[in-house]
Amino acid sequence: MGCNTHSQVVLIIKPETLIFLVLIVFLLPANSMGECVEGDCINGQGTFVDTHGEKYEGAWKGGKKHGHGTLTLPSGEQYEGEWKDGHPDGQGTLTLSSGEQYEGKWKDGELFGKVTKTYPDGRKYEGEWKDGHPDGQGTKTYLNGTQYVGGWKDGVKHGQGTITYPDGTKYVGGWKDGVKHGQGTSTYSDGAIYEGAWKNGVRH
Repeated sequence: MGCNTHSQVVLIIKPETLIFLVLIVFLLPANSMGECVEGDCINGQGTFVDTHGEKYEGAWKGGKKHGHGTLTLPSGEQYEGEWKDGHPDGQGTLTLSSGEQYEGKWKDGELFGKVTKTYPDGRKYEGEWKDGHPDGQGTKTYLNGTQYVGGWKDGVKHGQGTITYPDGTKYVGGWKDGVKHGQGTSTYSDGAIYEGAWKNGVRH
């Protein structure tokens, strides 16, 4: 069974702020060609390979990806999860060729709400997400064991938060644009405590 009106997926990756963030855009050209190599790619379960080498295995409805399925690109990127009318829609996981992984809910091809981002080196972010960034409340665990729990805005620490270092040093207080800012308390590994104001990452 052949099909000739399926969606092509383009991944647009932009460097934003201090980390590599991902924006997914799904385009729907009418001239995408390919072949249904197994099953039913109209209404049912089927495997479709297009002329660009993209491969989709999963559910179809009305000739569009709809239900649970896995899309694999020639470059190694893969999305596995729920689809609706040709777009990722619902719970799903995007894995990039670099090894970065994004797990969460999708709507019309875009990630939103609470997200888990896992980095290739083992770092992890779990929390709220908006417009391609950590935004809201979230937890980031770093490779050396450092952990930050608190507010984020546009991908950086912002608002109230707590950071704990491997040696036991802890800071609880305000953050702005990724650095300590405002009122906060630092408890150091030797038992010393500083409580007071911070400005742009230093005591003030």
